[in-house]
Amino acid sequence: MISATAYRYYQTLRRNPTDTFSMLARPLLSTALFAIFAATYLAPSYGVAFMIISVAVVNVFTNAIQGASYEAREEIQGLRLDVVRLSPGGFPAFVKAHALIQTFLAAMQSLVIIFISMPFVSYRPIGQPMYLLAGVGLLLGTSFLAAMLGTQVTIRRNNFLAVSFTSVLLITFAGAFYPIEAFPSWAATIARCNPVTYLVDLIRVSLFNSKPLLAPSWEICVCVAFLAVLSLGAIAFSRQPFGTSAEKQRM
Repeated sequence: MISATAYRYYQTLRRNPTDTFSMLARPLLSTALFAIFAATYLAPSYGVAFMIISVAVVNVFTNAIQGASYEAREEIQGLRLDVVRLSPGGFPAFVKAHALIQTFLAAMQSLVIIFISMPFVSYRPIGQPMYLLAGVGLLLGTSFLAAMLGTQVTIRRNNFLAVSFTSVLLITFAGAFYPIEAFPSWAATIARCNPVTYLVDLIRVSLFNSKPLLAPSWEICVCVAFLAVLSLGAIAFSRQPFGTSAEKQRM
């Protein structure tokens, strides 16, 4: 299922060079705009590097979830629904394939963003390799499991809007572009209750040696607990009898 889904993505991107170009152009444009903002209103060296990493993290999280949910919903419509049901692994394998491929594509986008942007940054991040590896691994794992859960909700409940809105809300209240100390008190309270906040903070601390919200080991524990919750949600959905929302409405 994974190889078949990957091949379909390859064929789609090869036939549509404009879409392929836009996959890279959109995040690069976002990086440029945020970098200009940071250079104008924040410390020019540190602020630009801060924004580049922030865009890369946000890109992985949101694009994995929204990309998997949208593409899977489009593919499963029409005659392809029967193909998914009859394929090895069935619907759970179909969901896993889309989540895995979209997480990989989003990660590659972010690597390109960093590779192209960092030569223009005078500030060099102070790395803590172990925490950085833990943060990147948790980011990829969280994005993958959240993409699986989001795809299940999108197809079974026909509610891509809720999935898209939730992913944006989680990353917005995670302090991705602004330190949560700069938030209003009510927003800072929400941010501290948001597990994605500690994922973003772990990556930021590992790169910029900033003061963590919690001890990094505790931040890792929070992220692992969130991974467990996402895993339980994905498993619970996968064990339900498969049927799209359209089919349920006809019954």
